[in-house]
Order: sequence, then structure tokens, then C-alpha cells
Amino acid sequence: MEKVIKKKLVMAGDLSVGKTSLIRRFTIDQFDDKYLSTLGTKISKKTIQYGNINLNCQIWDISGQPELRNIQERGFKGGHGAFVVCDLSNPDSIASVRYWVALLNKIVPNIPFIIAGNKSDLVAPDCKEIADLRALSWLYGVEPLITSAKTGCGVEDAFTQLGSEVLSFKPSASTREVRDIDLNREHKSNPYLEVEDKIVVKFCEAINDLNMGMSIVRKQFENANIDFRHASKPNLVQVVNKLVQAGGLVMDKKHLEEFRSYSLNLISRL
Repeated sequence: MEKVIKKKLVMAGDLSVGKTSLIRRFTIDQFDDKYLSTLGTKISKKTIQYGNINLNCQIWDISGQPELRNIQERGFKGGHGAFVVCDLSNPDSIASVRYWVALLNKIVPNIPFIIAGNKSDLVAPDCKEIADLRALSWLYGVEPLITSAKTGCGVEDAFTQLGSEVLSFKPSASTREVRDIDLNREHKSNPYLEVEDKIVVKFCEAINDLNMGMSIVRKQFENANIDFRHASKPNLVQVVNKLVQAGGLVMDKKHLEEFRSYSLNLISRL
């Protein structure tokens, strides 16, 4: 008799390392050369079979935008396993692996995770970047998996391995975390994106459903023809107005007014 188990897998990593492309390659076996930035979170689903066990995976693609810290933390909560993805052609994203592992261990401590060095099609098999990633991964007692969303190399194996680790995982007091990371990343702060982050999280909290909330948020950004990476004060006001309109269908008047007042107050301070 087959057994069905549902688990949440999360994708962590900097912008443009290929998280969305890895999910797309795994779930529908396609690759898109066009860069796709993720606003907040996006959820894909696929079932992996292990003997008589069907593992129903909810794969959460979580934004790597530095200012969207609140969205990232909300997205990681409840995760059963994680990918920490870096771009082998970008040394800075390899260095960021330590940040993402530390953040995961803060939000969902001691869950199994895999470090994936993506875009292997852009580097030589014996390149310094792969050697550096292996040395870094050694700190956590894991061997990195080398993948290419473009060619498909290693992608299926990576998801299958993480699924297997999630199924066999038994919580313990030990952890693979390295505890010398400052989670306050050094980056040029964008106050508009930080306010946008808070507005999106507040909307999802008002609905009490992150998945539904993010779906509505993405739709309203599209309807307003606004690129979330280039937020401005007028754009934020426009998005809030559209979210209030959409929110009227899924939340009561009290929560809707609290969201509107909270959001417009944040924007007024910019």
C-alpha cells in the first residue's frame, strides 16, 4: 500500500543564482534563459516516489533580495528541508552560502539541507570556484552538489537526495550551523524595498495565509505594471490601493483598515 507524505522544501540563495530555474527544470523539465526575479515567495509542487512512499513536495522559491528579510523569514518557517543555492560563476554568491545557512538555522534550526553549486555549464569542472565551494561546504559536513538548470545536469539527483534526507531525518541536538555569521548583511539599503517588504508581509498576515497572500500580491503588482525591484513612493501607494481592493474579498473590514493605515503610514515616512 502506497503512503503519501507531504513536506515543505525551501530554496535559499542570492538573487540570480538560478533558484527559479532549478525548480522549473525539476518540475516541468524546461529552462528559460530570461532572468526571472521572484517577488516574495512562489510555490511549486511535485511528487517524488521512493518505493511505496510518495513524497509530495511543496517547493518554496523565496526571494534573495537583501531588503526582503521579513518575507524570507516568513517563507522559511515550517520548512522540512532546504536548498542553499549559489552561482558557480559568481564568487560573491558562494561566499553568501554561510549567510543563508545561518539564516535558515535561525528560522528552522537543524533541518536537512543541501548546498547546490548551480550554473556549472559556465565554469570548468576543475575551476577554483568549485574547489572553494567544497571547502566551504566541509564546514557543515556536507558535499556540495553541482548542478546546471540549463543542461539539467545534477538537478534531478539534487531534489531526490534532499527528499530522501527529509524522509529519513531524525531531529537531534546537533546542528551543522557555523555560528560566526552576522545576519545583518552589508548592502546598500533601499528604503523603498524595505517598506515594500513590510507591506507585503502585513498583507499576508492580515489574510493569515502566506501562499494566498503572495499570489494576490504578485497579481496586483502585475496589474499595476510595477517592477517590485524598482519601487517608488507613488508605486507603493498604487500597490496598496490595489491590495486594499483585492483584500476586501478575503478579509474583514477591521483587518483591511489596519493594513491600509499601517501601509500608508510607512509610505508617508519615506
